[in-house]
Amino acid sequence: MLSKEQGITVVAVCVTYDIFLVQKSSRAPLVPDRAPRGKIKGPTPTWRKDLVLRLLVMTMGTALLLAARMKLMGTKLPVFNKFDNPASVESWPIRHLTHHYLVLLNAWLLFFPSDLCCDWTMGTIPLVTSFFDLRLLPTVLFYAVICIFVWKIYKSEITISKRIMMGVSLCVFPFIPASNLLYPVGFVVAERVLYIPSMGFCFLVAHGWHLLYQTERKHNFFLQVCIVILLCLNISKTVKRNFDWKDEETLFRSGLRITKNNAKLYNNLGHVMEADGKNEDALQLFLKAAKVQPDDLGSHLNVGRMYNSLGMTEKAEKAFWMAKNLLPKVRPGKTYQTHIVPRHLDLFLNLGNLLSRNHSRLEEAQELYKEAISMKTDYIDAYMQRASLLLKLNRSEEAHDMYKQALKYDHMNPDIFYNMGVLLLEQGKSHQALARFDQALQVDPEHEILDSKRLFMEGITRTFLTERCPKLCYEIISI
Repeated sequence: MLSKEQGITVVAVCVTYDIFLVQKSSRAPLVPDRAPRGKIKGPTPTWRKDLVLRLLVMTMGTALLLAARMKLMGTKLPVFNKFDNPASVESWPIRHLTHHYLVLLNAWLLFFPSDLCCDWTMGTIPLVTSFFDLRLLPTVLFYAVICIFVWKIYKSEITISKRIMMGVSLCVFPFIPASNLLYPVGFVVAERVLYIPSMGFCFLVAHGWHLLYQTERKHNFFLQVCIVILLCLNISKTVKRNFDWKDEETLFRSGLRITKNNAKLYNNLGHVMEADGKNEDALQLFLKAAKVQPDDLGSHLNVGRMYNSLGMTEKAEKAFWMAKNLLPKVRPGKTYQTHIVPRHLDLFLNLGNLLSRNHSRLEEAQELYKEAISMKTDYIDAYMQRASLLLKLNRSEEAHDMYKQALKYDHMNPDIFYNMGVLLLEQGKSHQALARFDQALQVDPEHEILDSKRLFMEGITRTFLTERCPKLCYEIISI
């Protein structure tokens, strides 16, 4: 239950193991034979009773674990945006055609794990938008081969190898929850969901090689050479892939060698360049991301931030407004729900800070902070920025109200108490200001207020300081 999509599939694998290995069953029916009138022929074997009991225990245990998982999630399914899994937000037939093609793609990655990528979201895999898409031909052939294989097994009298049953169960059951066939998940392809299926695939390959080795003895040397070459190729690929995972930069660059249509990879590599102080390189990567995915708000936000840090304020503002235009539009007179990625709300702070540099646009910036708060009522940074801006507009009472609103959502933030104290000092309310400073120090005894001499400059007596805030008094006097 704690291992994402694969957790629940452990039960199905255990059931397969119990039936076909522990009970040593094959294609023989697992239900008792019945007489013509429906009566059971003879007593029910003890092993069947034990099997049913174990299956019942596993089923009940799974149900309890699922209930606990749902409670932990708040009985709500996770919310994904359209870039995580583009096909999931499309209608029929695009969604279904694409998801069935993805099954083939996952099978191909098992069979030929050459082009591996750390992120398959966004535009990495183009949608299958038509029945005439050439990618549907191998998809249909893939499903046809599976159907023929299953039908042959069903009609034959050959006993199925237990190794095959375990291999198939490891391939199929852990993959189904992440296949998008039952319900949409938050990714297009994720190599992590193939870890367990790859174990089953190795089972099948090893079993097939063993059968050939036993039946084709005159070709044993050739079979040995083939398996050694296969192992060496996979070992070398694993070693090479380890170098791709050396650090973030090598990982994202390896992804961009596989696809040039994933804005997320450009953005991630841009963040790495930004952290290294290579702002010009970061800007070019962010611009590439915005070009590849023009409707990605985050890409335009990154472009604006980078232009701003490079002092290109006009281009920064333009990029921020482009990002803002990508936010969900308000529908007057209609009630509806929409999802906004929390980090995208930083757009309002960045654009507001940029506009507030121009005194004539303070009111415009203030409205941006107000809009951000309307979208996320517990957005503390927006409250703080709006309060600071209201002070510049000489609207101190409204600023004080902003700080009070922020305290409702975060009463353990010392900066809120400190800013309220400064505001109260400016209003001449020394006693109330000291109370706020005291609260700030209770939350954070090492707060920057200890380095401030402003309290004496504002006419607060040493006696009052000693009574209300002895630590603060001691720190200031000892300077």
